Amino acid sequence: MVAALANATPLNLTPLTSLPEVLAFCATTARSDDSVDETDMAEIVIRLAGVAPAEARSAAKTLRLLGYDLVASRLERVAGRRRNALAPLA
Repeated sequence: MVAALANATPLNLTPLTSLPEVLAFCATTARSDDSVDETDMAEIVIRLAGVAPAEARSAAKTLRLLGYDLVASRLERVAGRRRNALAPLA
């Protein structure tokens, strides 16, 4: 997964204004590219962005409504019931 991301070109995400939009875009890009799993991509994005667990849970609700069930489940698992930080990497 890391090797696939190292060769990727940077994405221009400036038109996207909310976390669910960014995550949906990244998941869709991962689906079409097939080099990285969409759930892994969403987790990477929220960890690198320093997203709080409450924000991740909120984004998961929106993404589930949009049909990104696997991504939403991963966000819920990573956020858990924590208040200050996401679950540590396993």
